[in-house]
Amino acid sequence: MKKIGKIIGSLVVWLVPCALIGQVQIDTGYQQILSEVSIIGKTTSSYNSVLKDTVSIAATYQSTVKSMMDRQIGILGFNGENFAQDLRISIRGFGARSAFGIRGIRMYMDDIPLSSPDGTTQIDELSNYDIASMSVVKSGGSSIMGNAGGGAILLYSPNISNSQWQLHTRVNTLGSYDIGLKKQTFWKNVKGYYSLQHQRFNGQRDYTHAQNTSLYTKHDIAWHHSIHSKVIINSYISPVGQDPGGLNLEQIETNRWQANARNTLYKAGESVRGNLIGIHTLYDVNPKLSITSTAFIKGRKFEGRIANEDRGYITFDRTLGGIAHKLIYTPNSIFKIILGHTYDAQKDDREVFENIEGSKGDQQVDQIESVRSNGLFATFQGHINRWKLSANTRFDHINYGLDKGNGKSQRNFSAWNQSVDLAYRLYKNSYLFTNFSTAFETPTLNELTNNPFDSLALLDRLLPEKSKQWEIGLRHNTTNGKYKWLINYFRINVDDQIIPYELSQFVGKTFFANLANTQRKGVEAQL
Repeated sequence: MKKIGKIIGSLVVWLVPCALIGQVQIDTGYQQILSEVSIIGKTTSSYNSVLKDTVSIAATYQSTVKSMMDRQIGILGFNGENFAQDLRISIRGFGARSAFGIRGIRMYMDDIPLSSPDGTTQIDELSNYDIASMSVVKSGGSSIMGNAGGGAILLYSPNISNSQWQLHTRVNTLGSYDIGLKKQTFWKNVKGYYSLQHQRFNGQRDYTHAQNTSLYTKHDIAWHHSIHSKVIINSYISPVGQDPGGLNLEQIETNRWQANARNTLYKAGESVRGNLIGIHTLYDVNPKLSITSTAFIKGRKFEGRIANEDRGYITFDRTLGGIAHKLIYTPNSIFKIILGHTYDAQKDDREVFENIEGSKGDQQVDQIESVRSNGLFATFQGHINRWKLSANTRFDHINYGLDKGNGKSQRNFSAWNQSVDLAYRLYKNSYLFTNFSTAFETPTLNELTNNPFDSLALLDRLLPEKSKQWEIGLRHNTTNGKYKWLINYFRINVDDQIIPYELSQFVGKTFFANLANTQRKGVEAQL
């Protein structure tokens, strides 16, 4: 509770002084200003075009968030229609081993983190109708974002440009539908965006029903000509998400649309609900100095059932919050220096029971899991003639805690990562670029708490994955914006890759160990 109080206090520290400044007309360039100095320290204008892709999304024509990801090179989406396992995302191989949800890839919505400090992300709260654009950072990222071997995905809601009501709906012959209502408002120095979305999903297989309702609001506030804020409030509920499970070849040949019998017996699936409030503020101290501050707090209540009696009924209440501050100093048109600090704290109150054909049985686990992450980072950006350079360094310290009442355990991880990005302008908007980065990816809470050697302690044999990533490529954007093309080669060396395994004496449980060093190579091309 003390951590939550500190986070709320940081919100108040920003909100109260800004509110006293007074009301002025809205700065129409506000959206562009915040995007320029986002929380993860994105590089500026032309250098952005070298390091990342920004893709406008026509969300109306996307069935799920997964279909948006599948349009991007180097990104794969899995389980987009399995609402019990949640969407999984892989960038250049990172995240592919996740059993459920997203891991190793940092995600943000309107500059507010969606990811937990242990490196996992669930996006139950998002509706594809609220996603207007997406940016992808694929090369490392730990030197800027910390615990993220696979990079980052940044999502943005629509710019607030009109005050019209919008109503939309879709339906298919399986009985799936979605319906949503959106409204934008203007009032003095405040622009508002309000979105209420409901989705009902029925798959062609048996036992594939899911529902989700989300409320997303955004307020762009101009407290003063030099101080702007985004205030985000999000609430969601998914009361049912059924998991039909996998089938073997014999079952498929008999009836490919059936559900796995164990999944229906144990009523495999989940229900989840949560809330979030966040604020992102930009303060232009003077033409050379700017400060950004972000604070957020979110709660998540989860109840899930897996197709197994032992430890098959899981509940947890999660409280997650964080703050981030960044100082941007631009002494002239050639150089820029960015210094920053981030702090995130996560606490899970987890209980595990027997699954008696979908009903809660005897309690088997009652524990408190926690993660605290501190990060300090610095960025130097410069350009001389045709050359552009960005150098980043970051130190992270992450503490894991496990409290089972009759025993406590802790693990601490520290990492120092760097990256160097260099670009040379060949002609007009053509760039030859290369970058080298180091990255790390800590074990998740789930991986550390599954300890076959000592059920009261965090697994001390499990170490973070570490990687070295190198990339070279050529990019061109036409001046009139009619087309662009990109081709690049990347190479990634991963040490101590975490691999899942099973033991015969623990039926239905998965454990983890550092068992592999891997090398990934690839060529990406886009027109």
